[in-house]
Amino acid sequence: MTAYGPAARVPSLAAGPYGCPQAPGRGVSPPWGRGKVVRMALADVLTERALALAGDAFDDQAAVAELRDLAHGDREALDHAIEICLVRPVTLATRQRAIELLANALYGELATGFGDA
Repeated sequence: MTAYGPAARVPSLAAGPYGCPQAPGRGVSPPWGRGKVVRMALADVLTERALALAGDAFDDQAAVAELRDLAHGDREALDHAIEICLVRPVTLATRQRAIELLANALYGELATGFGDA
């Protein structure tokens, strides 16, 4: 039997002389940094969903409602998602539509385009 076969066992590092370099009971990240990491992850999720909705959704109200529901009232995450959209390598039309959807979710009103005035 080879070392790469399905029945091969991977040795546990915890059982050997190797240990975790951090103190027992301590997490990987400090508690003061967790909120920001979660907010950034939510902003990334909002950005990806807005970009997906920009190409797929035809109903603005349903798309905005989905983004609001996904944000759980976190206005800072919505604002950060708009900033992230500005630097994503997508077409200008997709970026504009995604930012419109995020802005509508952030400010609670449907934006009017140039032809709507």
